[in-house]
Amino acid sequence: MESLMHELDVQPATLVEIFGSLELVREIINGERGVSKAQAKSLAKFFNDLNPGLSLTSKDFGK
Repeated sequence: MESLMHELDVQPATLVEIFGSLELVREIINGERGVSKAQAKSLAKFFNDLNPGLSLTSKDFGK
């Protein structure tokens, strides 16, 4: 996820809407915590909406 964020210039604060807090976003980026199925689905939608050329699914985020 971190490389995708970097490639698309997405800041951690942008993902607070999906995860609920900046601390949680940082824990996920650092590999300290995994994402839920609902969060993985939201991430796929977020990145696909950001770049329509992508075809990510929740499986791309571990779920």
